[in-house]
Amino acid sequence: MKKRLFISFLLLLLVAGVFFSCKKADTKHPAPDFPKKITFTEYSLDGTECRWMNLPYNNKVVVINSETDMEQYITCSSGSYPEVDFEKHTLLLASGICYNEVFEVLVKQLTQNSLDKYSLDITLTLNDTCEGKEWVKILIIDKIGGEAKVKLNRTITEQEVVYPIDVPYEHYSLDDTDCRWFYMLQPYTRVKIINRSEQLEEYLECKDGYSYHPPIDFSKHTLILVPDVNAANWPIIKLQLIAKKKYVLTISKRFNFKNISQNPVSILINKIEDDTFFDLIAL
Repeated sequence: MKKRLFISFLLLLLVAGVFFSCKKADTKHPAPDFPKKITFTEYSLDGTECRWMNLPYNNKVVVINSETDMEQYITCSSGSYPEVDFEKHTLLLASGICYNEVFEVLVKQLTQNSLDKYSLDITLTLNDTCEGKEWVKILIIDKIGGEAKVKLNRTITEQEVVYPIDVPYEHYSLDDTDCRWFYMLQPYTRVKIINRSEQLEEYLECKDGYSYHPPIDFSKHTLILVPDVNAANWPIIKLQLIAKKKYVLTISKRFNFKNISQNPVSILINKIEDDTFFDLIAL
């Protein structure tokens, strides 16, 4: 009986020894503590002859772990882009599109939530006075596995705008070209908003084989026509945004709006919506 008790006692000591040795080993290699913040550096092509291409703009994050992967999203007219050491680093490419113009993209934090799951928190500040609804943010971080997934969390805020705002514009002219304005607007149509090439071509006459010049990038710009005012005397005083989607174009009062001109005032501004309202004021 005593012998059996002694053997049982030895077995208990053995089990306890194994348990405590495992516990001791765990203290040397503790389990990762999640979630934890990940440091990052922003990557930019500023100052180079390179630009991003083939971006998905799907409000998601692409994990890039090799030069080959990176070359799918970048092109250079000359020179090269800033080098990335993919032996030590990973590039996170976040891109998206918003319902309004993006004024600022701010990275709040990058968090590792588990061994292969991350989250990127950004804040998008929007307004209606700047150009471009697409946004891009590129980060360099310490190397992570190719199987890692990065979830994008967006916080969208509206920039506080103080009206009125002076709006920059540039004169668009057909002088010294093979095209001329062709008047097709209804009388007393004060302002025409043109956002597509096919719209513009309705108001132009060009020689056979010629297209309008200079070209307009309608993805970024809108052409404004004021048909009842003669552009030769350039009567525009200023253009202001007085509320969301509402502009005021101030013109010298010495011009008679009822005198229809074959050579209308034409200006280029940053892209606006087709339903934007324009008012004309004569001073």
